[in-house]
Amino acid sequence: EGSVGTQLNGGEPYRLFSTDLSHGVLQERHNSTIELRDNATGTLQGLNGGLAEAGEFMAASSDLSHVMLASAGELFEWVAGSAAPVSVLPDNEMVSGKLGGVKVEGVSGPSEFAGRFAVSGDGSRVVWGNGSELFSRDMVAEKTVRVDEGQGGSGSGSGVFQLASSDGKRVFFTDAGELLPGAVAGSLYMFDVVGERLTDVTSGVEGGGVTDVLGANEAATSVY
Repeated sequence: EGSVGTQLNGGEPYRLFSTDLSHGVLQERHNSTIELRDNATGTLQGLNGGLAEAGEFMAASSDLSHVMLASAGELFEWVAGSAAPVSVLPDNEMVSGKLGGVKVEGVSGPSEFAGRFAVSGDGSRVVWGNGSELFSRDMVAEKTVRVDEGQGGSGSGSGVFQLASSDGKRVFFTDAGELLPGAVAGSLYMFDVVGERLTDVTSGVEGGGVTDVLGANEAATSVY
């Protein structure tokens, strides 16, 4: 299981299905209207309400109860009829942001990061970035923590998101900076969101740096 359902090719009305196919998100290629369709009844529900400008569908939780939208460069999560801000700094300042921070090479489409759990399975946690820093947003507690901040190393961090556990509590990223003592450029780090603790996963591995992260199990206890 993953955090997204089946994604269709760009340009088709359906952007994403829930894992049980009971619901789908629709958005025409050149239409800013985003709708959630109940496939059993055919009922459509608009998801643009509350956004200052037309939104763009980005990703969703597996049951489509939480839908990620981008509007005017900022990130929002639609839940139960309203849009809650996502790209909020730890000091509560709303800024522009991108889901997952920056694009992972070789992964494409509007939900490119959801398949790697940038949005947790239940939509309660979201990994996002502002181009230079990486964050995790707890949508329930309305709290943002920085993921790639140095903890005792000489670097300040500019993390590239790789993947997260399905519950969003373990975030993996690579960084050119030395965030922990002894880390090397390109080390793979794991950030424990709850404990706000950083681990150098590649510590002691010959060569140190990581070329690519292929995937992981849902709990992110095994990473390839």
